[in-house]
Amino acid sequence: MGMKGLVNAGPITRRVATQALPDDRLPRLIDAVAGPDGRLRLFFGQGAQVAAIAPDGAPGCLRPEELRAIAGGLMVTTQAAADGMPARLALQDAAPLPVAVSAAETALFAGLNTALAFRIEEPVAEVASWLTYHAETHGLQAALIVNRLPTDAQFTADLARALGPVDLRIVVIDLDYPLGKPGLGPENHLYLAPDAPGKDRMTPPAPDAWRAPLGEGVLFEWLKWRFLAQARAVVTLDVTDIIPPAAANPFDACVQAKGGVVLLAGRRIYPWRIRAGQPPRRGACGCRP
Repeated sequence: MGMKGLVNAGPITRRVATQALPDDRLPRLIDAVAGPDGRLRLFFGQGAQVAAIAPDGAPGCLRPEELRAIAGGLMVTTQAAADGMPARLALQDAAPLPVAVSAAETALFAGLNTALAFRIEEPVAEVASWLTYHAETHGLQAALIVNRLPTDAQFTADLARALGPVDLRIVVIDLDYPLGKPGLGPENHLYLAPDAPGKDRMTPPAPDAWRAPLGEGVLFEWLKWRFLAQARAVVTLDVTDIIPPAAANPFDACVQAKGGVVLLAGRRIYPWRIRAGQPPRRGACGCRP
């Protein structure tokens, strides 16, 4: 896929202010997205319970059309609030929940081969190298990058400089709360490597909610409706994942698949023989070329 028609305006950042709630049945509202179909979709994080929502609504409140539990989270679909009316969601045995509404931004990725990527603290140079590689070898045209750690505004500026003139549409998502599984340590610790030997002799790392393996499965549904619903195809990767140059084009394979989904089967490769004083880089590996 070529890059014709894209304008390199540089990466942009969307800082999403989630809403911590006092109701234990709905610990956090991640976002409420107004779509072009006239519906409002509310996304609640890990621990949300369907039973907390009043299924028939209430006077002056949004009326639910669908309540869907997703990987420990919850998506509530309603008709959008009438013009000029506040959006409020009726709850069981509690006051209605006022909702701040975000407009869907799916036009940003319309028709584009897009990567949905998660980044913890990989350096800017590595993120730029990862993007450039997949643009050159597999026709990547856009990326939606979720920062797992809080970052400053300098990240997108540094990424723009590192990328140079490459035409890619990039949106960086900064969320204001940790996305890791509760009670687990950082996923880059040896103890959490799936095939690391000698775990019985290791001391488990202390919990680290910011760096633990991803625990908010509802994010994928939220990101689809907020940003990705019009993309040509979406490949989900971490910014440490590399699709080999000889592999079939994943975007074309997804479009051609009968169900619109293909599975990427990968192999874990750990950095080795890293030069003294240098960070790990793609290719810094002694176990596989």
